[in-house]
Amino acid sequence: MSPRKPEPETAVLDAQPTDGALVRLNPQALITQALSAQAPIETVERLVSLAERVQTVTARQAWHDAMAAFQADCPPIPKGRKATIPLRSGGQYSYTYAALQDVLGIVRPVMTKHGLSTRWTGAKADHNSVTITCLVAHRLGHVEDSGPVTLPIPGADEGRGMSSAQRASSAMTYAKRLSVLMALGLAPDDEEDDDGAGGDPPGSFTVTPGGPRLTEADRQKITSETTQLATSVGLTMEERLQLTKDYLHGLPMNKATIEDLAALRTFLGDVDSVADWRAMRERELEKGKP
Repeated sequence: MSPRKPEPETAVLDAQPTDGALVRLNPQALITQALSAQAPIETVERLVSLAERVQTVTARQAWHDAMAAFQADCPPIPKGRKATIPLRSGGQYSYTYAALQDVLGIVRPVMTKHGLSTRWTGAKADHNSVTITCLVAHRLGHVEDSGPVTLPIPGADEGRGMSSAQRASSAMTYAKRLSVLMALGLAPDDEEDDDGAGGDPPGSFTVTPGGPRLTEADRQKITSETTQLATSVGLTMEERLQLTKDYLHGLPMNKATIEDLAALRTFLGDVDSVADWRAMRERELEKGKP
């Protein structure tokens, strides 16, 4: 009696091929061969399962290849908008930001070129926070996501005149932008930033103090007041160094300009702005920024 021929898929299934080997298989050809040879139904079922696995591996590899090509092709995302926020003490701070529509206007054409698309799911909101997840899908079916992104809803004092619904909408817009950037592995220059005057934390500050024009004769008084304010808000050494960089261009108080000193004094005198800045710093540290 001649030896029985092995089933057409036996070697393939027993070998437990790697992902790289799987994508080089042609499961449909194996199924066709098995059907022609009138293979047992169990054999055909195993080949169909193999075909599904090959499709999954191929789609996942295609997603990663497309993402690599997308990130190589995607142009920088400029922070092309500016918001100016008045302070209760009379001054103001301003910051630049990339709005959600600006981000999508840049990334979506490049994503389409590489067979990628994006959408959001899992939107939730309560009285205190909003949550949403961004999904990035490839045309072959593989999908990966940003994970749930949860952000607090600004309180009435932080909302700068907005209604509760507007504050929630602003927080959701910011969560959408943050989640799509996380899912795509992108960030605007010098992120963090804001989606508008609605309540996202400021990034870089350009504070303009109110009141009469200052002169060198005011330096001692401003320096003393700034030092007292820094102590009253409990600045750590790290925070002092960062604010010196942000406001005084890294110069000591006796070398910085009067205008820069006054800007720092105005900022430290507004407890809400200090709280916003600290929240921003915490998020930067969570993302591994220095």
